[in-house]
Amino acid sequence: ADFGRLKVDFVRRLVTVDGRPVHLTRNEWRLLEQFVRSPGCVLSHEELLTRAWGPEFAEDVDYLRVWLSRLRRKLTEAGLEGNLIRTASGMGYAFGLEQMAGREPSTP
Repeated sequence: ADFGRLKVDFVRRLVTVDGRPVHLTRNEWRLLEQFVRSPGCVLSHEELLTRAWGPEFAEDVDYLRVWLSRLRRKLTEAGLEGNLIRTASGMGYAFGLEQMAGREPSTP
């Protein structure tokens, strides 16, 4: 998927910013994958936890917050400005509500 400076290769599990690889852990990848597959859509805590780690994690919001914080930090350190993963207060999180407005991701 191509989001301008951010590229995500699902087959190779590769994330790059401006052509430079961003090294993600398995948990960070699982979380980013959920956002990238649903750009602009608000995903609830339960939905993210269940999709990324399974139903046994559905209520573990603290677990989600830890991994979300780490993912955000790595994307920021890679040079992506702003808050690419937005908090939708009382609802969940969304990937690029403003940055991706009107853009459909392209897939290889």
